[in-house]
Amino acid sequence: MARQNIYAAIIEKIFLSKFKPGMRQVDFEREDIVKFGKQLKIDLPKNLGDLVYSFRYRAALPASLQSTVGKGEAWIIRPAGRGKYRFVLVGDKPLVPSEAMTTTIYFCINNAKTLREMAEARSCGCMPAGGLASVGGVEPEPTL
Repeated sequence: MARQNIYAAIIEKIFLSKFKPGMRQVDFEREDIVKFGKQLKIDLPKNLGDLVYSFRYRAALPASLQSTVGKGEAWIIRPAGRGKYRFVLVGDKPLVPSEAMTTTIYFCINNAKTLREMAEARSCGCMPAGGLASVGGVEPEPTL
């Protein structure tokens, strides 16, 4: 089974085992990855954190999770402590690029000479708080 399919099977099992209709957040722990991986008879990845990271930044959550939300909402994963995570239901407001936005982001980033200036570019309101990583419904935790 491909890594992404393994990750999807485990994250889906975790979510569906804990989710009840009407919930707006669902907590889980790193140990749940091991528990449900074993239940599914899946060889676990060496880096368990990559499973969560994958769905926070690289891949969409399985359709079965997204089918539990209303129109204009989406599940994301946020950290909830050491080895703890939380599915959180948020408004799904896709960021639609425009020529003006592209120019502004390019200007702010490319004119930053220090990390501090880069942080200020992030907070000036010209780009998402998490930088370009927050495009596409992924909401990273705040940085700098």
